Amino acid sequence: MGHCTGKRVGTAWVVRLEGSFLTDEDAALIDEAMAHPPAGARCVVVNWSGIRHINSTCLGAIMRGEMDVGREDRRYRNCAFSDRAARIVRPFRLSFPWNYFETEEQAVQACSSADSDGASTAGR
Repeated sequence: MGHCTGKRVGTAWVVRLEGSFLTDEDAALIDEAMAHPPAGARCVVVNWSGIRHINSTCLGAIMRGEMDVGREDRRYRNCAFSDRAARIVRPFRLSFPWNYFETEEQAVQACSSADSDGASTAGR
């Protein structure tokens, strides 16, 4: 089972994913973590560094969360893909601008910026 933690860091709500995300319950954990950023959080950063495995349902929960964040007029950032996560999301990164940053610190700093010019959207 996966584990999600959320923490306010500056103007960002950082969601850290750890473990294996393989069940509907894991997808619900992701939904919950991304759905409730605190008031005043300007963006949501998802840190993928702790992911060992993730299935398509849970990946879909993250993508749905990204869309929900945008509808709330917040920005979305991804950071620190584990090797496994990088292989899984490579096709998506080639098609969608996922605002990826190598480190959590870079992603959080970009949240205070007006644009995402520092983000890498190319495949890894």
